[in-house]
Amino acid sequence: MTTAPPPETKRLSAEANAALPRKSSWLVQTLAALGAILSLIYLANFDAGIWELIPDIIPGIGNIDEVLFTLLLVFCLRKLGIDLMPHLGQPRGK
Repeated sequence: MTTAPPPETKRLSAEANAALPRKSSWLVQTLAALGAILSLIYLANFDAGIWELIPDIIPGIGNIDEVLFTLLLVFCLRKLGIDLMPHLGQPRGK
C-alpha cells in the first residue's frame, strides 16, 4: 500500500516547479515580441506628444496610457523570459 507524500514535499515540488522557466509556443513568443516592440515605440514618444491615446494635460488620467503601455512591456518581457522584477510573487524572508 502506498502513502501520499507529506504536504511539505508537495509544497517544495510546487515551488521548484514554479521556479522553472516555462516553454511557450512560437505564437505566444511572437505576440509577446510584437507587444514589447509596440509598447517601446509608444513609450519612446517619437511624435513629441502630438499623437497620444489620452492627452497628458487631462488631470488625473493623463498618464494612464503610459502606465498601460509600461505594464504591457513588463508583461511581454516576462513572457519572453526577461524578468525585470524577479522578487515579485516570492515569499518574504525572515
